[in-house]
Amino acid sequence: MSLQEFCGRALMDLTPAEPLDLIEIDAGFLSIGFRYPLIRAAVVGSSTASDRQLAHLKLADAAEHQSYTQA
Repeated sequence: MSLQEFCGRALMDLTPAEPLDLIEIDAGFLSIGFRYPLIRAAVVGSSTASDRQLAHLKLADAAEHQSYTQA
């Protein structure tokens, strides 16, 4: 299953930030990392609590599915 299928279209909208070295996307491990702490702070600071909760729920669901498929 692809990163887009797990996390939806909004996550894939981050793809253009990767070649700019703002983020690292690892679809194999379903992870996204911010290269710079200020970028991370800006993204987190501009999101709502419900945005963050939804992101965590989707990532938890993806991690649960991944562990079953790799076992």
